[in-house]
Order: sequence, then structure tokens, then C-alpha cells
Amino acid sequence: MGDGLALPMGFFVSVFLTRSLGPEGYGAYALVTGLVLWVEWSIAGLFCRATVKMIGEAEDWKPVGAGLLRLYLLIGAGVGVLFYLLATPLATLMGEPAITGYFRLFAIDIPLFSLAQAHKNMLVGTGRFRPRAITSADGGSPDFF
Repeated sequence: MGDGLALPMGFFVSVFLTRSLGPEGYGAYALVTGLVLWVEWSIAGLFCRATVKMIGEAEDWKPVGAGLLRLYLLIGAGVGVLFYLLATPLATLMGEPAITGYFRLFAIDIPLFSLAQAHKNMLVGTGRFRPRAITSADGGSPDFF
């Protein structure tokens, strides 16, 4: 059901944001969104297979999972802090000083996304495919394995 709602809800969100931000503001928002999504999925893709393999092969997956969660959080938070600190230089580099706030806002999402992906990968590693499939109601995210 969630996957079925992704397209119409995405359309309505796009219409709402376009009307609220205007064409220029929405374009800037989309630019930052695309860059942040690329970074988030790159982080997720780097660790997906290793996480599934390590969890799947561990006799007691909980300590391994705790360590992996800390790793995902550390990397996600580090990248989030970098985005926050580099918001002004990135916005200046792109010739859009107004997007500084968007970079800073999305910096909060990066560690949260990383932790969500860690949990999804651990579900697969423990053989819990049904709960992992249910989490795909997040909009049909691509899998990296």
C-alpha cells in the first residue's frame, strides 16, 4: 500500500512545494535534495553487503549489530556535520547562497537515514525478510544487494 501511495503523494508534495517555494525556490530545493540523496545512498551502498554478511555469519548477531549501528551513526553524523559546516561554501560554489539553509536542514537527515538503512540491512542479515519488505513502504528505495 505504501509503495502504491508513493507516486501520488510525491506528486502532491511536489505541487505543494512548487506553489509554496515558487519555481526558483523549488529548483534550489531539488538541487540540494538530489545531492543529499546521492550522498545518503552512497553511504548505504558502501556498507550494505558487508552488514548483511557480518550479521548473517555471526553466532550472536546482537554485539555485531551494535557495533555496526555505531559505525553507521558515526559515519552518518560525520557526513551530516560536514554538510552543516560546508553549507555556505557549497551554496556559494553552486551560485545559490539561499540554499545554505537547505543544506543545514538536510544535514540532520543524513545520520537518521544511515541508521534506518543499518536496521534494514540487519533485518536481512538475520533472515527477517518479511519485516524488511514491509519497510520498503518508504517509497520503493533501491536495494544494493
